[in-house]
Amino acid sequence: MLLQAYEQFLPEILEAVNKVYDEKLVTLAVFGSVGRSTPRPDSDIDMLIVAEGLPHGRMKRVVEFERVEEILTTPMKRLESLGIYTFLSPVIKRKEEVLAGSLLFLDMLDDARILYDKNKFFGQGH
Repeated sequence: MLLQAYEQFLPEILEAVNKVYDEKLVTLAVFGSVGRSTPRPDSDIDMLIVAEGLPHGRMKRVVEFERVEEILTTPMKRLESLGIYTFLSPVIKRKEEVLAGSLLFLDMLDDARILYDKNKFFGQGH
């Protein structure tokens, strides 16, 4: 039931991210325990969002992402009613930042699950 609840939540995350980032969205991937399908009731949902036209600065990107969290308020309350106390843990990057590389991407080699990938940007080994 735990894994099934997380799996049912992933399309809702994709929908919310699509609403906020719209045409700017390049890639959405989950990684970590949710990506490996081994979450616990208190696991966070690690996600990589690659988008074009992002504001400079981490805090401005976090403020933009708060709209995703607002959209997901009701689905997250549903998870809480099932005893799942998760939270979203986004890494938000521009395409050029991904292309520059990061040790973070090594962690994703084995456990990233791509939920959306415009023109196979991330799936081409970037």
